[in-house]
Amino acid sequence: MAVNTSDLMMQIANVTTFQQRLAYLLGVQAMIVRAEDAETANHALRDTLARRVLENPQTCATAIVTTFVGRPNMLGGGVTAPDENGRVTSAAEDGSLIAQLATDWNIMAGV
Repeated sequence: MAVNTSDLMMQIANVTTFQQRLAYLLGVQAMIVRAEDAETANHALRDTLARRVLENPQTCATAIVTTFVGRPNMLGGGVTAPDENGRVTSAAEDGSLIAQLATDWNIMAGV
């Protein structure tokens, strides 16, 4: 069952495999931004962030994971309650998380 409590969201933020997943999805979004038209509003700032992400996606994922788990598309997917081994997993689909990163990109880029 998927739920969202701040405790579970912080647990998922500390799961290495979720951080790796977020790093991968940040890279996907960064490639989209790098390919966008240079005339796109705020492209220079957006592209600077994209380059930074591509240089070290894991560091960027670690930097945002604590707040990212509280964003709407993450909360919408919820987190599975701990299993018998105490593990939690994100129930949010990749497409939802990429959409959230796209929505948040300007904020993260300082626009």
